[in-house]
Amino acid sequence: MEIPGIYDTIAAIATPPGRGSIAGIRISGLLAFQSVGKLLSAGKEILTLSPRHSYLVWLNTLDGKRLDQVTLIR
Repeated sequence: MEIPGIYDTIAAIATPPGRGSIAGIRISGLLAFQSVGKLLSAGKEILTLSPRHSYLVWLNTLDGKRLDQVTLIR
């Protein structure tokens, strides 16, 4: 028996509501690395980044335009 949604990639806001300078988004699932990798600045291979380290990277739209600079923690 297969559990519905077990292979879904999900994103959830990980910070409480209100004003703040940093917002956290947690992404998980089998295709999480692949999904986030499509939005990172060119040359960043997410699987080559060390776990439990933070990286300052550019988040892009799917057509490659810079959206915002973000801190990525793998």
